Amino acid sequence: MMRRFHARTPLRITVLAAAASIALAGCGGGSGSGTGEQTGGAAQITDECGEGGCDSNAVASWAYSTLPSTLVPYRSSDALDIPFLFAAYDRLTYTDTKGEIQPMLAKSWETPDDETLVMTIRDGVTFHDGAALNAGAVKANLDNTRSAKSTLASSLASITSVEVTGDMEVTVKVSGGLGSVLTTLSDRPGIIISPKAIGDDSGALERKSVGAGPYVLVENRPGDRLVYERFEDYWNPQTQHAAGLELRMIADDEARYRALQSGDVHIAHLREEAVDRVEGFPGVTVLKESAPRSYFMAINRSHPGLDKVEVRRAINQAINRDGIANGLLQGQCVPSTQLFQEGHPAYNENLDDEALQYDVDAAKKSLADAGETGFRFQMDVPNIPSVTILAEAVQADLKAAGITLDLNIVEVPALVERWDRGESDSYLGGFLADFDPSTVFASWFTAKGASNPSGQEPSGLTELVRQSQQPSSMAERAPMFEQITQAIADDAAAPLVLCTRYFLQGVREEVRNIQVFPHGQPDWRSVGLATGA
Repeated sequence: MMRRFHARTPLRITVLAAAASIALAGCGGGSGSGTGEQTGGAAQITDECGEGGCDSNAVASWAYSTLPSTLVPYRSSDALDIPFLFAAYDRLTYTDTKGEIQPMLAKSWETPDDETLVMTIRDGVTFHDGAALNAGAVKANLDNTRSAKSTLASSLASITSVEVTGDMEVTVKVSGGLGSVLTTLSDRPGIIISPKAIGDDSGALERKSVGAGPYVLVENRPGDRLVYERFEDYWNPQTQHAAGLELRMIADDEARYRALQSGDVHIAHLREEAVDRVEGFPGVTVLKESAPRSYFMAINRSHPGLDKVEVRRAINQAINRDGIANGLLQGQCVPSTQLFQEGHPAYNENLDDEALQYDVDAAKKSLADAGETGFRFQMDVPNIPSVTILAEAVQADLKAAGITLDLNIVEVPALVERWDRGESDSYLGGFLADFDPSTVFASWFTAKGASNPSGQEPSGLTELVRQSQQPSSMAERAPMFEQITQAIADDAAAPLVLCTRYFLQGVREEVRNIQVFPHGQPDWRSVGLATGA
C-alpha cells in the first residue's frame, strides 16, 4: 500500500506551530527571575515575539563551554555540533515537538513499499552561494554523506541507492526500515549543502556556510565565537526574527555566568550546580528542559566478571541514583535506569526494572550468586572535575556493596581510544542521544554496534531493533522501543544510566522563541530579541 506525506501549508517552525509547546513562567516583558520546567515535548521562551514584536536589527548571542568539532556537516562526529550547524543548514526532514517527522527541504514524500522512499524536493530554495536546490543537489549530498569521506556514513548505511527521478524528485531505496531513515534525515546526515561545495577540501566550509538555512556563517574566530548573519533569500522568512547570531565559547563557567548577568550574552549554558545562583540574577530565567542526556557508566560486557548478568545487576543495585541526582547534583538530574527521558517516544513507562534499583543487600547477594564476592574492576574517568566528583560518589557506593572500583583519570581522547579498542572495563561519561532511538539502541546494545566493543547483546536484540526501524511513525515504533528497553533491563546491559540530565540555559528576559525539542538540542531558527530591549 502506498503511503503519502504532504505538507498542507508551508513549513513554519515557530512556537505557534508547536502543539506541545509551553510558555515558561518568568519570561514576560517585566523584570524578575524564575525557572521554566517541562518534561517531554518542547520548551520555549514566550510565544512568538509578543506585543511590540522582535527587533529585526538585533543580534542574539549564546555562550557555551566549547565550539563545534567541525563546521563541515558531513565530517561531524559529535552531536554537540548540532546547534552550530543547524543555524546555517536545513535538512530534508524535521523532527517536531512530539518526535514526529515533518517536511523541511523535502516538502512531501511517498512510500510505495517498505523499501522505497520517493521525496518531492521543495522548490524556490536557494543556497547561500546562490545555487538553486534541486533533486541533483539532494542526490549529490546523500551520496557524499554515504561515502568513505564522511563520518556520518554509518547513519545512512541502510540506503542502498539514490536516484534522480525528476527535476525535483529523488527516489531512495533502503534495506533497513524507512522510519529510521526519515528520522535520520532530520539530523546531520540530512543536511543539504550547495553541490558546488561538495569535495572542497580547502577549509572554506569552516569559514563560511553554503547551506539553505536561515543564517549564513560569515566569521569563525577559533576559540572565541562564530558569527552568523540573516540569510535574506531564506525560503521561510517568517521564522527569522534576528539580524544575526553570535555563538560564543566561554569555557570558564564563572566567566560565562558573569557575561549572562551583565547582558554581554543573552543565553548561556549552565551546569547543574549553578541553577540556584543564576535564578537569582535580575531579569534572567533558567530554562530547564528534560532531554535525552544522561550521566552513564559504559561497561564492556565481555570482560571477566562483567560478562555475568548478576555482576552487572549488582553494580546497578549498589548505586544510589537518588543520592547522586538529588544530593550531589542538587536535584538537577532525574534518577533513572533508561537512556531516554520521561515523555520521549523511546521512554518505557511500563519498564520492570525492580532488579536494578538501589538495594545494597540485594547487590551483595547478586555478587554471591555470581561467585564474584570481592569483585574488582576499573573505570576510566575524563579529566573533568565535575565528572571526577561523580565517579568518586559511584566508587563509594560500590565499596559499600563490597565492590572495589579503581578510577583511572584520563584525557577524553585517550578515554575514547581505550574504549574503542576494547581495553577499558568501563568508563563514566555523558550521553547525548542521536535523533533516532533505533540508532542509539543499535550502536550501544547490539553485538555489532559501533559503541559496543564487547560484541555481546541481550538475546534477540538485533531483530527487535530491526523491527523498530520499519514504521514511519514514532507512535507506531513506541511499543517496539518498550520491548527493546525491557530486554536491556532484563540483561542489565550497559550503559548503566545514573540519571537523565536537563538541558539547562540561563536566558535573559528580552529573548523570544527559544525552542528545545525531544532530541535535547536548541533550535535557533526563530530566536529573537524583544523590540526596545
